[in-house]
Amino acid sequence: MRPPREVKPNVTLPHCWGDPHKPTRPWLRSLRAKPSLCALDRLPLYHEGLRHAKAMEGGASKGERKGGMERALYEIVDHTADVGLRVHGRHLSEVFEKAALGFYDLMVGLDSVEIRQSREVRVEAQALDELLVQWLSELLYLFEIEGFLGKAVQVAVHPSWRLTATVHGEPLDPTRHRVALVYKAVTYHTAAVHFADGQWSAQVIFDV
Repeated sequence: MRPPREVKPNVTLPHCWGDPHKPTRPWLRSLRAKPSLCALDRLPLYHEGLRHAKAMEGGASKGERKGGMERALYEIVDHTADVGLRVHGRHLSEVFEKAALGFYDLMVGLDSVEIRQSREVRVEAQALDELLVQWLSELLYLFEIEGFLGKAVQVAVHPSWRLTATVHGEPLDPTRHRVALVYKAVTYHTAAVHFADGQWSAQVIFDV
């Protein structure tokens, strides 16, 4: 676990960002203080970037196009005042990649992010569900410390539940990025990664 530390972001952020109860992240004060940005009941499908979402079994889905065919990138999981996502893939690395893309898409919308920089991420855990939570928590840490937003990711899951990844994206630019969903934490509640019927599936809930 990282010790508390004061780090200034390398991007210019809105004045009100921050949380007075979280001294290690003062620059998030305003974003969390704005109910219009944080309350799910004021976000149509959680943010405007999901305007192309369609109804699917178990919730709304954001699609991606590949080879002329549209397939589900992730499904939204309703959970009281929180929000989560569910992803599926043929390979374990694919579900971790989709979970990361869903994480960023719900937050700010992938369409608004450009690839300008990259970040290397390494995490490890004792189990797959823990690895999923640690992976997304590291992405949240990058956003909170640097304002870094991902657009594309490459993930490799190694034996003994180690994950290495490269995240491509850019620091947050308030003139172009509308942060519509603010995560307080990635939770272990209902977090799961499993293999069934020839595919991997993963689910995670975010505390907002």
